[in-house]
Amino acid sequence: MATTTRSFRSRPSALLSSKLLKNSVLKLYKGFPHGMRTTHAEIINADLLAFIES
Repeated sequence: MATTTRSFRSRPSALLSSKLLKNSVLKLYKGFPHGMRTTHAEIINADLLAFIES
């Protein structure tokens, strides 16, 4: 999971990591703030639950 609000320095490494890991999924949340787990809990929790159940 990554937010794209500002210049996100970890984004290049997140993209690379997702390509290196078989069957990986990188979720980018455009415009979400750093505290997205709190401000957008319904979306983040649904995505986390789907990940756990997969």
